[in-house]
Amino acid sequence: MRIALSIFFSLLTLLPAQELPRLKVSKNGRFLMTENGQPFFWLGDTGWLLLSRLTTDEAQQYLENRRQKGFNLIQVMLVHGLTDTDIYGDSALTNKNLASPAKAYWDHLDTIVDIAAAKGLYLALVPVWGGVVKAAKTTPVQAQAYAGFLANRYKSKSNIIWMNGGDIKGADYQDVWNTIGATLKAQDPARLVTFHPRGRASSSFWFEEQPWLDFNSVQSGHRSYAQDTSEEDPRYGEDNWRYIQADYNKTPTRPVLDAEPSYEQIPHGLHDTSQPRWTADDVRRYGYWSVFAGACGFTYGDNSVMQFLRPTDKGSAYGARTPWFKAIDDPGAGQMIFLKKLMLSRPYFERVPDQSLVPYRGNRYDYLAATRGSAYAFIYTYTGSTFRVNPAALDARRLKASWYNPRDGSSTTIGNFSGKDTLTFDPPGTPRPGNDWVLILDVLASSRPEKKDIYLFTSFREPATDGLYFLYSRDGRHWTDLGGSWLKPEIGEKKLMRDPSMAQGPDGVWHLVWTSGWNGDKGFGYASSNDLIHWSPQRFIPVMAHEPDAFNVWAPEIFYEKDSAQFLIVWATTIPFRFPKGQEDEKNNHRLYCTTTRDFMTFTPTRLYYDPGYSIIDAMVLQRGPKDYVLVFKDNTRLQRNIKVAFSDSPAGPWHDDSKAFTPEFTEGPTVAHVGKEYYIYFDGYRAKKYGAVKTSDFKTFTDASDEVSVPPGHKHGTIVITDKKTLKRLLHEHKQ
Repeated sequence: MRIALSIFFSLLTLLPAQELPRLKVSKNGRFLMTENGQPFFWLGDTGWLLLSRLTTDEAQQYLENRRQKGFNLIQVMLVHGLTDTDIYGDSALTNKNLASPAKAYWDHLDTIVDIAAAKGLYLALVPVWGGVVKAAKTTPVQAQAYAGFLANRYKSKSNIIWMNGGDIKGADYQDVWNTIGATLKAQDPARLVTFHPRGRASSSFWFEEQPWLDFNSVQSGHRSYAQDTSEEDPRYGEDNWRYIQADYNKTPTRPVLDAEPSYEQIPHGLHDTSQPRWTADDVRRYGYWSVFAGACGFTYGDNSVMQFLRPTDKGSAYGARTPWFKAIDDPGAGQMIFLKKLMLSRPYFERVPDQSLVPYRGNRYDYLAATRGSAYAFIYTYTGSTFRVNPAALDARRLKASWYNPRDGSSTTIGNFSGKDTLTFDPPGTPRPGNDWVLILDVLASSRPEKKDIYLFTSFREPATDGLYFLYSRDGRHWTDLGGSWLKPEIGEKKLMRDPSMAQGPDGVWHLVWTSGWNGDKGFGYASSNDLIHWSPQRFIPVMAHEPDAFNVWAPEIFYEKDSAQFLIVWATTIPFRFPKGQEDEKNNHRLYCTTTRDFMTFTPTRLYYDPGYSIIDAMVLQRGPKDYVLVFKDNTRLQRNIKVAFSDSPAGPWHDDSKAFTPEFTEGPTVAHVGKEYYIYFDGYRAKKYGAVKTSDFKTFTDASDEVSVPPGHKHGTIVITDKKTLKRLLHEHKQ
């Protein structure tokens, strides 16, 4: 039999291998795509032991089943144990040495790779399981030799992705994992590489800054809410969307997916077989929750299939009972295709998670997950309970609403609705876990909002105790005082408002942040408004509370990132002796820091945003076009104290090519008005007690435009935003009162 198979393998190698498009990360860093620009929605299955448990014929059967069910990728272990053999008895390693792969075992893998390619399937291959590295005490030298073998052997195969790690903490043998990742990437740079972590973790926990990591993989794991109690874990329970949301907000921007959620027919928590088992309902929930939170795909798993259980096996892992060739048709496996079809049914690369669509999001099984593009939205409910929708982010006059059934992929039209009202929807069926539905909203007619040709300039007046002032302009150059105070500061030790910065979200709500104190405050002020007249209660956001030596938080600037549907807030802080002293006193040696938020209730951890090597304050972010951002800031060193710019392809940075200064000394508080084809950069000449401006069309050449603009005296550091005539009319009416 073995001779016949050898002949078969030899004949197969003479046939031209199926060439699939190679995969890469999309331009916005959120998705995977083919090399020719087509969306690749990762719909994976965990066929972990395929290589060691299936014959070639059985592999054909399994892979064909997965192809027919819409899967496009299989996750497979290469070395699960030091004594691993394939189904034919051939060892993976010589003398249990990872640096010395045997031959016939890898010939079998070659065949599997080609069979998968012929069926249009990619393989995410795990080079060596974490337990093997622990047991063998693998060294970086062995790891480098083994990874080099893999990279060279499979360099010509277009349907392989490397999944480094294998159910292990990245901190355990981290030098080995970094060696494997770096070697694979160095020898095959275009090949995608990720890391499969231990349960209730993400690859970002350990490898966020590693250049070999192309996208993040999460193992949300198999525990229920009640079982997820470990102090060392995030304790998200079954809320796998929280892992995705956390990674989505990190920098550098990378795609992320749940590569191992709870498997169908595996016991809650894995090891106690008397526990209830996860069902098709649960795996659907994990799929829709994670993808709607921003994931670039999803991996399904089945208890019997992942271990390829046979009727003749003397036992099984995790209480598996059904032979693999029957379990491949478990209900959840057949329903995953409907998730992929839905995500590919609308413009793909523009999609963002957006929880502003659901005023009440619910908790646990009642959680509503929402995602949208520019002209559509999907909202997933796991229980089918009645819920409300705020469609403001779609900017639509009329919407078509439909129910999408995740169990069979059918769609039923509900009707047409106003895009301006809060809507209520009652899904079919009796509310219960597993009565899941997706509400689809499609824009029938876009709103035609009044042209937004009014410039609004936030301001304060010394001594900064009165609060928020506004200027307005119809041409971006000549400004009229709207007076104040529109919001009097009530927080901070001295109740100050300096440097007010404002941005509007897609729901029309304005968000305002400001400096609440000169020194000592470790945060900034925040309030929101629907109309710029009536404001929410003010709150203090303690963004530097974790830094005991932080001296201040100055000039927070807010920027709405449309591509990621989140707000970026940047400010300057001095932490004495943290950076080289340069020309500055230690209490004036600032760097820029940032956080992001979607709801102004939860914020990503504060991080260093920009360190150009000198003291820097008063920064604002400007988007010129796709992947084209400018940072305008004050060089705060004693010899400068003037305005510069830097550049990036992302609002998150990194920033580079900081310019020479283009304003006089003693200028600060820059903000920008886009007027026609030119940008007017306004600045506060604080020694001259006068506002000035320069203009530019390319941020390379700057021309003094101070004589072209007029700014009322007393106006101090603020930001320029665009609004409409209706808002200005309302403010003028209120001002006259």
